[in-house]
Amino acid sequence: MEIRKKFKLRSGDIIGWKSTKNDAEVKFRKKVTFDDICRIVDRPETDAVELKKKVQRGERFRLGNFLINLSNHL
Repeated sequence: MEIRKKFKLRSGDIIGWKSTKNDAEVKFRKKVTFDDICRIVDRPETDAVELKKKVQRGERFRLGNFLINLSNHL
């Protein structure tokens, strides 16, 4: 129980390990929830035509928290 509290593990989290020369290395991964996926996908609506025009003009634009500048990549 102490390990679960220390590493904030929940039911369904993934515990993996690999053998090293003298012992084992243990890694914990959080189980991805539906809410986690929704936070990734939940972005402001965009207009693809307007974004394409901005890219063609070499303008910068924001997509969520990311500042995009594709003029160097065309």
